[in-house]
Amino acid sequence: MPVYKDESKKKNKWWYEFEAGKKPNGKRNVIRKKGFFTEKEAKAAMVKAESEYYEGTYVDPSKTKFGVYLLDQWLPIKSLAGSTKEMYDSYIRNHVLGSLIAETPLANLTIIMIQDYIQMLKEKKIVIGKKKPKESSLSPNTIKKIYSIINTSLNDAVTMKKLKENPSKKIINKPANQKTKSTVWNQAQIRKFVEETEGKSRYSLAFRFTLMTGLRQAEVLGLRWKDVDFEKSVIRVQQTITHDGKTLKDGAKTDSSVRPVKLDVKTMNTLIKHYNMQQLERKQIETKVAEKKAAGKSFYNGRQYRDHDLVFCTVFGTPCTPRNLSRAYNSLLKEIDVPKITFHELRHTQATLLLTKNVHPKVVSERLGHSSVKITLDTYSHMLPEMQEVAAECLADVL
Repeated sequence: MPVYKDESKKKNKWWYEFEAGKKPNGKRNVIRKKGFFTEKEAKAAMVKAESEYYEGTYVDPSKTKFGVYLLDQWLPIKSLAGSTKEMYDSYIRNHVLGSLIAETPLANLTIIMIQDYIQMLKEKKIVIGKKKPKESSLSPNTIKKIYSIINTSLNDAVTMKKLKENPSKKIINKPANQKTKSTVWNQAQIRKFVEETEGKSRYSLAFRFTLMTGLRQAEVLGLRWKDVDFEKSVIRVQQTITHDGKTLKDGAKTDSSVRPVKLDVKTMNTLIKHYNMQQLERKQIETKVAEKKAAGKSFYNGRQYRDHDLVFCTVFGTPCTPRNLSRAYNSLLKEIDVPKITFHELRHTQATLLLTKNVHPKVVSERLGHSSVKITLDTYSHMLPEMQEVAAECLADVL
């Protein structure tokens, strides 16, 4: 068990090395570490490292910088939904790269470093808005997401034996989500919105459909006609669109999100009318293209109909981007006297309405695609007091 002294150095002269079997290519695997102040310190460290090696607990200190590990080694192999992976990539590039922890070798990360980094995020200022840019701080939820990425990646580094322990686990005052109560519509407001927006936008039905099903925006825009069972009045969520609207992907956010959702007769009849209208649009476009071809006239290739089998799409059959759907929604919202809620809060509105109407939480959970009833109850816990009142009234009627 040799320990050596490097006379060329003024301090930290001692180092050790020992042979640890063979590498996959058959060459000797030598473990060495430098930088010890005394011979005794070097020997103690070597005994510990050698013991850990033979016990199978030794972790070779990684020289890979944390930022490189995140983007080049961890994220590419991490099993995540497409939209989630895009979000992680954005957070890493915009908020982790360029920081001290990103430039630090994985093995050298410390609790204090990560603690200081989280504090830096809390104090960080960003500019939002293009037309009227203004300075803002990162939200607690954004900081929590960034911390979760770091923590998960370091847990995986421990699993892969790139690290001995995860320093981010031990920081104090870990970031937490800031719980905000969603605004939802009551029955009168839902009815007012549906009645006053009918036929005013190409996507009016998409908004009514979201209120009826509670689908996520990516699920609404990924829905295909082959996912609609007209005989059983059921849709099956089996495809989504990415946040940028460029890619349609099989599956959904989670395994539990791939699900059937029952629809009412009125919504199904509306879908049938919508399908017929869509087919008429397609025929008109294809007829125009054929006429121009026959006349030898040039036409823009993008104006041909491209069938993606989508229920909600552009006039040319191509996917509608989430951004354009939100624009259409917000434009309609300006014209109607109802509380301004986000597109995602249409989903919350549906769930809240069902719970207050005494629909069993398990049924609501299944419609929403939650992996457990607990998630549903935690998300909509603000509705529990009202549900308690309904329960009390039911008991009063019986007793």
